Amino acid sequence: GTVVATGDNSKGQCNVTEWTGIVAISAGNKHTVGLKYDGTVVSVGDNEYRQCELSAWENAKAISAGMFHTIGINEEGVFFTAGSNENGQIYLD
Repeated sequence: GTVVATGDNSKGQCNVTEWTGIVAISAGNKHTVGLKYDGTVVSVGDNEYRQCELSAWENAKAISAGMFHTIGINEEGVFFTAGSNENGQIYLD
């Protein structure tokens, strides 16, 4: 459940040492997201496009961080999205 990150930390995207209970991680362009065992999601790094505003996500089962967006799915099959949709990357029909 703990996470270690290395590399460019110009936006704080490697500040994950305090994370615990993590079962999955994903790294975007300058943000990192983690899925906790209880279905909550944590994030650090660049939030210019609100790609790190994930505190309302509950019962998540999977997550993925893109360049300027984050996407997840919960236990019921409902998708969550956050961040830039400039190229339709978080448009779900």
